[in-house]
Amino acid sequence: MDTIEKECCAQLPGESCKAYDAAKMYFQMKAQRSLQRVAQRQKKSIGLMKRWSGRYRWMARASAYDGWCERQELAMLEEEIRQAARERAEAIVHRPDRMSGYGYFRR
Repeated sequence: MDTIEKECCAQLPGESCKAYDAAKMYFQMKAQRSLQRVAQRQKKSIGLMKRWSGRYRWMARASAYDGWCERQELAMLEEEIRQAARERAEAIVHRPDRMSGYGYFRR
């Protein structure tokens, strides 16, 4: 877990377990994120969600969480690209005849 993830996702000092559970639910909703939805799912009042959200900076933490998720997804895609490049390089070294479809070895 990197520093940003710890900062945005960790339970804050004074944040109750119930408030933290609601915050995590809010973070994980991403594009469908709303205090009303959290209130309904947690069976709590919207007023309580608004208080917790303000007191424990849910919007800022959610934004940091979204950025962390995007960086994780990007890292996974980059690794997939690197793996595909390694596989192509292996194919060139071990089976150059199979690479003609990629535009290699054409004259």
